[in-house]
Amino acid sequence: MHRFNRTKVCWLPYACDPYLHRRINQPLRYDLAFVGHIPSPKSRIGRERRKLLLSIGELASKKVFIGNAWQHDMVALYNSSKLVLDISRSKELNWRVFEVLGCGRPLLTDYREEVADIFKNREHLAFYSSFEELTELIEYYLTNDAEREEMARKGQEECYRAHTLDHRVKTILEETIGFKIDVETVQKD
Repeated sequence: MHRFNRTKVCWLPYACDPYLHRRINQPLRYDLAFVGHIPSPKSRIGRERRKLLLSIGELASKKVFIGNAWQHDMVALYNSSKLVLDISRSKELNWRVFEVLGCGRPLLTDYREEVADIFKNREHLAFYSSFEELTELIEYYLTNDAEREEMARKGQEECYRAHTLDHRVKTILEETIGFKIDVETVQKD
């Protein structure tokens, strides 16, 4: 920043890539999916995540995916899931929030202030604070298809409205060199 005689610092969260993170026509094979790393049980975060995932995996009569997937396989997996689960390793905003919402899928995520600052609970995604609350949300959204899909639609709209890679490039250019760009015009080209 000093090279451009700028001392301003700004927050730049992750984003989605609408060319990758999008709705695709897939049959719904899973009730719930968690795509991500399961840390070592030696760490507190690893123990917590493993305990939660094992408990979820034991939910009777639910088709649950727990594992890894990348790029197009990840997008296909999200699109074949009725609900997607986010368990953050830290209390910060992560890529998964933007990837899932960009794919137009309903996200259940642990409450984090950074996420709540930009996405609305029960409108764009749903927050949980305990395992009990998570299981209630899972049951609720699996039995309320219209609300689940409406939340997914609104989450994707909000993500595309303000949280794409184009929006982040715009912020970088404006904040570092004062270059103004219209993201909507760029996205149409």
